[in-house]
Amino acid sequence: YLIGTPDTVAYFRFNHADLDSSYIPWLTMWAQYIRQFPYLRICIEGHTDAIGGSRSNLRLSRKRAEWVKNWLQAKAGIPAGDIHIQTQGYGESRPVAPNSTPEGRQKNRRVVIRLGSCSR
Repeated sequence: YLIGTPDTVAYFRFNHADLDSSYIPWLTMWAQYIRQFPYLRICIEGHTDAIGGSRSNLRLSRKRAEWVKNWLQAKAGIPAGDIHIQTQGYGESRPVAPNSTPEGRQKNRRVVIRLGSCSR
């Protein structure tokens, strides 16, 4: 992944809010970038597939975004109250693939990191 591309994405296992260790190099790159440019605005968006209820999916998408934020803040040494890293959970409302196939559902279980503020 290249830092600063429109979308950098990490995918999650079903019903999990923690990332697989294979994404640690990706997150480490982001942490280094944040450490170099600590005042950049970063938006971390959490998403889910459509399995389960919309309320639980919204909660899970928020947990995913917060997990990534907390990991980045710890690794980059950013104070927990820093407002430059925002999170937003969208639940199942913004699919990028059909939820009718296992492959599509996997693509929808994701976190997207973007440069800029989150749109609410």
